[in-house]
Amino acid sequence: MSTFEATHVVVLSSRPFNEVVETFEALIGGTPPPEQWDALFHDLVYADASWQEVTQAVGSLIGPSGFLCMLKIDLGSLLSLQGRKKESIRYIIGNPLIANQMIEHNSQAGLYAPLNVLVYQDEGGQTTIAYDLPSSQMRPFGNPSITAVAQMLDTKLAELVAHALGNNA
Repeated sequence: MSTFEATHVVVLSSRPFNEVVETFEALIGGTPPPEQWDALFHDLVYADASWQEVTQAVGSLIGPSGFLCMLKIDLGSLLSLQGRKKESIRYIIGNPLIANQMIEHNSQAGLYAPLNVLVYQDEGGQTTIAYDLPSSQMRPFGNPSITAVAQMLDTKLAELVAHALGNNA
């Protein structure tokens, strides 16, 4: 067993929650239902697809940010059952083609790829995006190849968040 610290990033915006969500989802290529992922992966495996076919199939789903949405969980709806409206959506995003570049060096990198991103409205009504820095999650593996890819993901994720929040001006 080992322990490590991750760097937690929280970015605030004055943009309305719904605008941030709309922009974020456009940048990650929408949110396909989980069964679409299952069907795609099953079809590729069943067809014994070449890596080029995998790259083309996955690449067609990647949004302009270089990420795609693998799962969207509307936590706010569940939390709102307490009687107070909440805005909170958890996204599982990534790029399997990039993740493979880390997982091929250490299978345990799959614990942190894809990435978790939370878009929510804080108690003051401010739209917020929170995530853990990919490079900090991959640090325990001590592999320079994994670190290089994770640092690239740090940059891509920061750019995605800045664009979604309108902080890129």
